[in-house]
Amino acid sequence: MAAADRWGDLPLIADTSAWIWVPRAPAEIKSDFAEAVRSGQIRTSALVKLELLYGTADRTEFEQRDAQLAALEEVRLSRYVGEAAVGALRELKDRGSPGYHKVKLPDALIAAAAAERGFNVLHYDRDYDRLEQVLNFTAMRLAPQGSLR
Repeated sequence: MAAADRWGDLPLIADTSAWIWVPRAPAEIKSDFAEAVRSGQIRTSALVKLELLYGTADRTEFEQRDAQLAALEEVRLSRYVGEAAVGALRELKDRGSPGYHKVKLPDALIAAAAAERGFNVLHYDRDYDRLEQVLNFTAMRLAPQGSLR
C-alpha cells in the first residue's frame, strides 16, 4: 500500500506520537512513512521538533534527529493558531464531561496549525480524535489504536 493510499494526498503534520511509533510499526507502515517523508508529504512544526529533540539520548542522536527534521517543511505557528487552539479547548469543554477539554497543549496547537493550512495530522494519539471534532482537519492514524506495541 502506498502512503497516499493509506493516509490520503494532503500534506500531513506528523505528530510526535507518529515519529515515536513508526520504528515499532509493521514494515509496510514504515515503508509508507518513509515514502511520505521522501515525497514531501510529511511536515513538521517547532513543537514536534522540540518534543523529539527533548527525547534524544545523546548529542549524536540529537544532531541526527535535528538534521532529519530540518529537511522537512516546517508549519509555522501564528497568532491565529494560538487563538484557534484556545477556541478548540473552549468548544471541547462545552461538549463533553468535565475534563473532556484536557488534551495535550502541543496537540491542540498542532491540530490548529493543520486546520489553518488545510493539512491533516498523522498521529498515534487519542487527543487528535477529540480535536478533530472542533477543528477543520482530519486525524489520520498511523495505525489502529492499540495495534502497535
